[in-house]
This record gives sequence, C-alpha cells and structure tokens, in this order.
Amino acid sequence: MGAGLSLTQALHLLAEQEKGRPLGQAAEFLRESVTAGRNLSDAMQQMGQSFPPVAVALARAGEASGALEQVLQALTEQVEAEQDL
Repeated sequence: MGAGLSLTQALHLLAEQEKGRPLGQAAEFLRESVTAGRNLSDAMQQMGQSFPPVAVALARAGEASGALEQVLQALTEQVEAEQDL
C-alpha cells in the first residue's frame, strides 16, 4: 500500500505471490471480502484463528482513524520480528 496501491490491489498481489500457500489463500479471501464491501477487520475476524484478536482490533482502529496503512505496516514488522526470534 505504501507504493500507492489500493488495499484490494495489494491483497491481489500478495495472493498471486503466495498462490497455493496458506498466506495466499488468506489474502484472496480478504481481497474478495473487501471487494464485496466488508471492512478488512471484519473479514480478518471472520477467518477465526488466522488472525489474533489484537491484529483484528488494530486493523479496526486503523480503519476508524484513517491510519490503516501505518497499522498494517506495524503489524507486519511485529510478525517479522517474532519470526526472527
């Protein structure tokens, strides 16, 4: 999204890059849900265990405040740091 892509475009690219993998399937589900008019946080919540409640809550706060891009970037950095550990 930082490169000027819309949320749906970014999710589409992620789904294509990760095609056949769980992340790609999740990205495709989220893209379809957002395209259908749902909030990203609602779609994340619908996926159940795929996203922890704190990630859903942060996405919801980002949507409400207009800072979704920054929130998603922070979540990405957090997940990457946890994977490094």
